[in-house]
Amino acid sequence: MKDYLVSIIIPIYNAEEYLDDCINTVRNQTYKDLEIILINDGSTDQSLDICKRHDSEDDRIILIDKKNGGVSAARNIGLDIMSGDYLLLVDSDDYVELNIVERLLDMQREKNADLIMYGEYIHYVLLDKVVISAHEGETFYQKEDIASILPILIEDESLNVPGNKFYKSSIIKDHNIKFDESVSMGEDLIFNYAVANNINSFFMTSECLYHYMKRDGDSLTAKLTPNKYKTLKYVSDYMEKNTEDNEKNSEIIKAIKYIKVKNIYSCLFDLFHKDNKLNYSEKRDYIKNIIRDINLDDYGKFKIAREEILVFILRTKNINLIYIFTYILNIVRKRKTDVISL
Repeated sequence: MKDYLVSIIIPIYNAEEYLDDCINTVRNQTYKDLEIILINDGSTDQSLDICKRHDSEDDRIILIDKKNGGVSAARNIGLDIMSGDYLLLVDSDDYVELNIVERLLDMQREKNADLIMYGEYIHYVLLDKVVISAHEGETFYQKEDIASILPILIEDESLNVPGNKFYKSSIIKDHNIKFDESVSMGEDLIFNYAVANNINSFFMTSECLYHYMKRDGDSLTAKLTPNKYKTLKYVSDYMEKNTEDNEKNSEIIKAIKYIKVKNIYSCLFDLFHKDNKLNYSEKRDYIKNIIRDINLDDYGKFKIAREEILVFILRTKNINLIYIFTYILNIVRKRKTDVISL
């Protein structure tokens, strides 16, 4: 039976506190035929020294040291030089199960899928809580069936992360799929959506093999992101432009519109973030710009009443109503989060 080479790309920026744990779980895999690509993205801490130590100890490691250019640029360098048959993308502050490669290759030999998606453990570090994120059971999709699962993956944001996916490298190379370096968020969704649109087979398993370390608390305490609405709109516009508008893709298009509304929610909630320095007049202008920017005429029914209500209120174009509605929802949301955190 053929031994496949698996490339593992790890972009690194100021990760000295977690980096050893990450690299050790990769180096100590039960499957040994690996190409471990470490890309130091201009770290100013001891990350490069840690990488050099591992590089000196393991000839499977390829170490790239570059000026800081962001995670997408770092990953793209890895994509350019990788030579493996399959690909894993691991973040430097996460870690993986020691048998992740062996298990995924077992699945691959059985299913011969262009893409495998598996479960992950989400560690909420500040809350000392671990949540399993996985789709139930095992399901194999041929090309003609992939359009039926994509809407679900879009709506539940399963396409938003690369860490729980095992890629056939030829799909990425043959279609020149890269991470979009022009955006600071949503780049993973763009990448995975491009992959999904070019695969002929897709396998999903509930087996959890990746540990995602969420260290910034919940979304209410996460850092405020400048130009968030503009960036998220760019991502959803990309998805719409790359989805043919036909009956087969109708559910996908609905899912993209749902994400658009969900993103609007997120941006409106940011008006009440503790770090938001806009005054009331500036917040009204922010809402006004969103209303001016979107066309809600072709938005149909949503499965969740909250989104349906928001679309209805946005259609009124009443700035005060939108502001008050979002303000009340934000209070309710915060109280729920406080209860969960207790």
